[in-house]
This record gives sequence, structure tokens and C-alpha cells, in this order.
Amino acid sequence: MLKKSLFTINDFVQNQSGSKLAKMVGLGAKILQNEYWQLFFITTIATVLRLFRLGEWSFWVDELFTLENAQNLLINLSDNPRLFVTEHPITASLINVAISVFGVSEWSARLAPVLIGVLSVPIMFVFVRRLFNTSTGLITAILLAMSPWHVIWSQNVRFYVTLLLFFNLALFFFYWGIEENKVQYLLLSMLFLGFATSERLLALYFVPIIICYLILLQTNWFGKPDGLNWRNITIIFFPGIVFGIVFAWNFIQDPSEWSQIYFVYSETSPAVILKQFIQGVDVFLLILGSMGAVFLISKRRRIVVLLTLAAILPVVITMGASAVQYAHSRYTFVSLISWIVLASVAATTLFKYVSVEGRWLMIGLLAIVLFFVPLQENYEYYTQLLGDRPDMKSAFALVKNVSETDDIVVSNDSIVGNYYLKRNNVINMNTWDDHLKPEALAESTVDVWYVIGRDSRMNPNFLQWVEENATLYNADYNLMRIYVYRAD
Repeated sequence: MLKKSLFTINDFVQNQSGSKLAKMVGLGAKILQNEYWQLFFITTIATVLRLFRLGEWSFWVDELFTLENAQNLLINLSDNPRLFVTEHPITASLINVAISVFGVSEWSARLAPVLIGVLSVPIMFVFVRRLFNTSTGLITAILLAMSPWHVIWSQNVRFYVTLLLFFNLALFFFYWGIEENKVQYLLLSMLFLGFATSERLLALYFVPIIICYLILLQTNWFGKPDGLNWRNITIIFFPGIVFGIVFAWNFIQDPSEWSQIYFVYSETSPAVILKQFIQGVDVFLLILGSMGAVFLISKRRRIVVLLTLAAILPVVITMGASAVQYAHSRYTFVSLISWIVLASVAATTLFKYVSVEGRWLMIGLLAIVLFFVPLQENYEYYTQLLGDRPDMKSAFALVKNVSETDDIVVSNDSIVGNYYLKRNNVINMNTWDDHLKPEALAESTVDVWYVIGRDSRMNPNFLQWVEENATLYNADYNLMRIYVYRAD
């Protein structure tokens, strides 16, 4: 794509041959035309975006769970090997290395997810180039590098970027194994699926995706690839069943554990999941990806069928689950790369069908939609949303400075509070039980501090009492509030 768009520069160089300016422009044009230099620039952008202000954001509660798991990695390995295997061991191991070298901090704990997020960009370029062409690979790399959703999860002490990478590698190797009838690709697919599942059971979205894909391949519309046979199907599903049993053993052994985790509360709905998913991927990218999917499915491209299923099914399943149990839009994150690749295919296809005179206009429109819009969203993430989380670190630092040692601290992020206050008695107000009453706390002889972050998992009666009776001490927009109830 970029090679074709440089025809005016080449014309200029030819007309100005011999001049120093022409030689400099010619050298620049050659660099721009080199796909590896282009990939280097894109990867540099990805690195800068993911490292920028990395250590400034406060930890949130799930990050502390992952951090604790990384710190206890060797203990889990010796005491409970199955737990070690099933609790995101790759992400935890890399985090453990980082905090061992640099010490424990927000910056060092997030360094491993940043590294995985950055490496995902050139890796996806290589795989998508093989699936389609160089132009599609480069656009995929740009979109992934600029994706605000991918930037956010790359700056979290969580496993989602690792899960995303392994999930899609499993998907691509599965496609090549079936297309080319190569067992080694199918085995690699199962290996990466195992890696992905060890990060989170969300990787098992892979199962309905390939089942639907194999069913569609039985029709005459898409044709049948060379590797569609019982041997390969057995290679795919036998390890999959084993993985499923190993990683879901706790839930198989005690089904009530699932209900204890996922049926305690439900704070979302299908509509909320869909809204947050659209915000995460970006509406323009979704429109372009949908156009590409419809057009190329009509051309009977099997890879586009697989990508479309991988783009849609995780979203549909998560929306359905949210109607009966706890679910979150981040569970749909595994579909991000499929949408990006579909949008990239659509962009290169549009470029091919546009006249030479209209290509610059097309480049401008695509640059606005696919580059400058994500750039603006990233800018807002850094400057206004402040990492897209409440600044609980600053909130608890303020409480620590202005409160007495024996004051009571209550928070809907009590785990985060205990971490930053270096204590273990921050009271959790995320309870629906009646034993915790703000009126009883108000009768104490010390001040009571309420640190409230953005969270819907709060007893509404408790929150209402705090808002009506305590004094607002400090606030950070709608993300964080500090109240104090002074003792008489």
C-alpha cells in the first residue's frame, strides 16, 4: 500500500536527479518503501504509547491479585502445581522477573505486559502478511499499535495482552493446519491454545469458533480445504478436551464454585457489554471491518469466515452470559485482533479498487479514521482519564497524611487501601450484608474516612448514608471521592 502511494515522490526524484535534495528525498523514499523500516517505526510508536506514564497510574484490585500471584510463583509451583499451571503462569513469570530485577512498583509490575503488547505488533505483522499480503500486515500493525484498548491492557498488571496474542496464534495455526493439511501446524495451534487457556479460561471461546467454522466448511459455498479430515479433527479436539478438563477441574469437581464466583452479583447487561465493546474496539474500525467481512465472505475467502466468527462469537457469548451471571466487556478483548485484521483487509481492498487519482484522498480518510481518531483517544486516556481508573494511590496517600493512626478507613477498594496504607484493617464497603452499618461506625470515638472509587459493587444504602452524613473532603471528578465523618 505504502509503495503505491509514493509514486509522486519517485516522479519528483527522477525529475530532480543529480541534486543533493533529490538524493536525500530518494533515500527517504527508499526507507519508507522498505517494509521492515515501516515496521520499525510502527513498533517504536507502540513502545512509546505503552511506556508513556506507565508508573503513574494507581494499582487497581485485580492488578494486586496478579502481582501477588507473581510474587508467590515459586510457592504455587511447589505447593500446588496445578494452580501454577492454570493461573496465568507466563504472565506471572515475566512479572516476577521484572519485579525481582527492578523491585516492586507500578512501573516494574507493568513492564512485562508492556513487552508482550509491543512484541504483539511485529508478530501480528508477520502472521497477517502470510495470511494476506504486506500491506494488510502493515495496516494491522499500525492499528494494533495505536489501539487504545490494547494500550490500556498493555499498561495493566494483567494477562489480557498475553491471552490475546496466544489465542490468535492458536487461531492462525489452526487455519494453516486445516488449509495445508499439516499436522505440525495443528499441534502448534493446540500448544498456543494451551498457553492461552493457562492465562484465562476465556481462551475456550476458541471451541465454538472452530466448531462453527468446521460446520460451515461442510457446505459447498466455501469449498473444503485439504486438511478437513477425521485425523486432523481428532488432533484438534482430543487435546482440547484434555485442556478443558485440566483447566476447569475446580469447577468440574465443585460446580458451586462457579456460582460463588460468577453468580454472586451481576453488574452488567447485554446492552452494556455491547456498548463497552464498541467503545473499546472503536466504531469506525468496526464499520470498516464489517464491510471487509461482508465483501470477502461473498468472495468465499475461508480465512475471512474464520476471522468473522472469531470477531463476533466472543461478543455474542459474553452478552448472553451477562444476562444470567457476572460478565465484563474485557472478556470480549480476544476478538480485537480479528476486527483489526478485517478492517485492514477492507482498507487494502478499497485502496486496490480506487483510481490512482483518488488514492491520496483514500489515504487521508483512512489516516483520519484509523490513525488520528485512536491518537485522540490515547491522548484523552493519558491526560483526562488518567489511566482509566480512580487515582486510589493519591487518595490513600492523602488519607494517610491527614488522618490519625487509629482513625477508621472504609473503602470500596479495601484491598488497594491495605496495600497503599500498609495495613490490613481497611473496612470493605462492597458488602450487601447488614452487619456493616455506617451508623455503628459513626458512633466510634475516632474519625471515619470513606475512600470511594468508581465501582458499582457497593451497598446503595451505605453509600447514600455516607453522601448524606459525611463531609466531602476531596474529589477527582467522578472517579474518586474522599469523605470524612468527624468524631464528636
